[in-house]
Amino acid sequence: MSHLAKPELGMATLPSGAAEPPAVPRRNPAAPCTLSSGQFRLWFLDQLTPGSSAYNITDMARMRGPLDISSLRASLDAIVERHEVLRTNFIAPGGLPKAVIAASRGADFRLIDLRKVPAADRESQLQQLLQSEAARPFDPAAEQRANTARKRKSKQS
Repeated sequence: MSHLAKPELGMATLPSGAAEPPAVPRRNPAAPCTLSSGQFRLWFLDQLTPGSSAYNITDMARMRGPLDISSLRASLDAIVERHEVLRTNFIAPGGLPKAVIAASRGADFRLIDLRKVPAADRESQLQQLLQSEAARPFDPAAEQRANTARKRKSKQS
């Protein structure tokens, strides 16, 4: 067995003339796959308290000045396209959860225009909308991981 390891490198090697180790097969992207331990934990907690928003992670960034909405939308779509976890839903046929990864879908992007709300009421209206978004129940079987809403308060934003 000494021929399998090079202690000075801390690496395992194949004996000379040995065939290459078998490659790890690629996962079929269209087939459901096993949940990671973190995904299973979220699925399990959702089974205990369905419709909860307790594990939602919400964040807000206040932007001032002109914003190209189509560029923002394209950027969010590109992020969702790149990261499978943002396109993953959980299904449980026969009670055993599996992850299903959508081949492609854009970000869930909604534009909420507050410019018609009187200026004195915009900030409180914005805060109510943010609280409502944070409290919105999340269904891991049906919804996207990244939901975005753009609230427009003024002509410049």
